[in-house]
Amino acid sequence: MTESKTTIAEVPWLTLGRPIHLFIDTSVFRAMKYHFGGSRIEALVSRLLEDDIVLLMPEITKKEIEKHIAEATEEAKQSYASFKNKSAILSRLAPECLAPLLQDIDWVEAQKTAIAALEEFLTTSGVIMLPISGEDAALVFEDFFSRKPPFGDGKKKSEFPDAFALRALLRYAQEEDCHVAILAEDGDWKAACKEHSTLILCPDLPSVIEHSQAAKATLERVRHLLEKHTKELESAVLKEFVNRGFNWDSEYSYDSEVTEVYDEAITSWPWSVVDVEDHWAQIEGDAQIAFRASVTYPDPDLCYRDSDTKDMVYLGNQHATLFTTLPVPVRVTVDVRALEAGQLILDAVEVDTNGDVWFTEDQIEDQHGDYEG
Repeated sequence: MTESKTTIAEVPWLTLGRPIHLFIDTSVFRAMKYHFGGSRIEALVSRLLEDDIVLLMPEITKKEIEKHIAEATEEAKQSYASFKNKSAILSRLAPECLAPLLQDIDWVEAQKTAIAALEEFLTTSGVIMLPISGEDAALVFEDFFSRKPPFGDGKKKSEFPDAFALRALLRYAQEEDCHVAILAEDGDWKAACKEHSTLILCPDLPSVIEHSQAAKATLERVRHLLEKHTKELESAVLKEFVNRGFNWDSEYSYDSEVTEVYDEAITSWPWSVVDVEDHWAQIEGDAQIAFRASVTYPDPDLCYRDSDTKDMVYLGNQHATLFTTLPVPVRVTVDVRALEAGQLILDAVEVDTNGDVWFTEDQIEDQHGDYEG
């Protein structure tokens, strides 16, 4: 079943709070004449690094670019040989002007220089190379026989590199739970973006940069609004925290009871806005929560063994105050529209204690006993 089409205009963030993931098709590099050492490529790398845009390149795309460079070098070699042959007569008429143009060129070295410029581009731009998985082959052939993008009418077998690149990008988007921005002049990539909702077609690089800058502004705006409600946020987190289960891990824990949790306080909580979708914002961060608890357990010094049942009979209890500080992952979802109106409305508060909270004997702050019998 075909997924619903998603366009860049409908996604005010690609993965807000994280770098934008961008794939540039060979058609774009072809338009730049594969001049990886040129000013246009240098400007591209500068903007990628400045705006936290991560460039993705399937390994097969790199191979395709290297193949195109080799083909372009050979084509230039043939054209140059033809030029020299046809211009031979002019060398006698204007030798000083044509001599520099008719010199021999080391084409092998020229191709090596172009490949080295490609490698330099990949290094300086911090590109993430995507390997081709063995599982991709079956999916690619399924796309081919089903005439799905990038194969179209089924006649373009030369699109196999793009098909493998597509599968690598889809796998990355699934594993990283993100969208991938596609910058391409090839119509087959446009069709692929209509087929898969995790791929976002971008008209040009400035539109991607605009998204990155808008995302940063949105994150900063949400953070600024949330900081006005710090006490309310912490109160909501602590309220959820004290509803966890609390137990005491000791020799007497089987018959102990944590009776009260109190003096809870967040000593630090470096949260960050990690997502904004529709009118909901999600913040995450590990909160350091300090708190005390009261525990009651059988007094090992006030007991005897029943001669009939052979069970231990305890005559009194020990009461202890426990104190500790725990790092607790916290995730909170808030209503952005309410924030704009000066209110804090929470959709969800998740406090991940990984199950019940357990105290240990070394966390006893003070203790005393009582006598029951």
